[in-house]
Amino acid sequence: MKAQTQTSGGFRWRSREPSRLEGFSDAVFAFAVTLLVVSLEVPRTYGELVETMGGFFGFGVCFALLVLIWYGQYTWFRRYALDDTPTVVLTMVLLFVVLFFVYPLKFFTAFTVDWVRNGHVPTTTLADGKVVPVLASVAEFLQMAAIYSAGYAAVFAIFSLMYWHAWRRRDGLELTELERLETRYSVIESLLHVAVGLLAIVLAAVVHTTFAMFAFFLIAPLQIVHGQMRGRAKARLHEVAPLSPP
Repeated sequence: MKAQTQTSGGFRWRSREPSRLEGFSDAVFAFAVTLLVVSLEVPRTYGELVETMGGFFGFGVCFALLVLIWYGQYTWFRRYALDDTPTVVLTMVLLFVVLFFVYPLKFFTAFTVDWVRNGHVPTTTLADGKVVPVLASVAEFLQMAAIYSAGYAAVFAIFSLMYWHAWRRRDGLELTELERLETRYSVIESLLHVAVGLLAIVLAAVVHTTFAMFAFFLIAPLQIVHGQMRGRAKARLHEVAPLSPP
């Protein structure tokens, strides 16, 4: 076993130094953030500056989502320090999905921010000077919602598989009872996100309702219920055994 240190949550860090796999992941995430940049050109006029600044809120939302995905992967590697074949495969699939997900994420976020800020469907100017709406029909909006939701569900499906893989290796990793509990509940938490993404896909692609994206408002209450269940499970575990690893 690698050197371990206990965290404040009682889960041992089994890795202290980033591996080559993590280093590659960090580089891919850095590239993904670069693709999110509002504009690669420095504004030449005040009007261009104002227009560029208007996109920074959407950039912030996209950046925050990518950071959450990166931190989820970072935590997984610190906890389990696995570098076997399934880990490499799942990591590569996750990075592929993240890169594929960047532009739909950026487009959807920019569209939503502009729509809320201006009160109407945003427009764009083509090369020939013609001004057209970013989305020309409700059907295009539903397709965009389905693509975004599919990327969201795919990311957390991969996380659920990564935690399931760690659960299968629990004996070799010498997970404590608390760590086993946290691993199981991490699988469930990831699957809850997958379920929300799949619900949004069904609402957009099957039911054809423009309220499809409201499915994501279920995340907060589901997380609250999941957190309460996790807390009660920890309390029961605490009654029969110490939470701190030996």
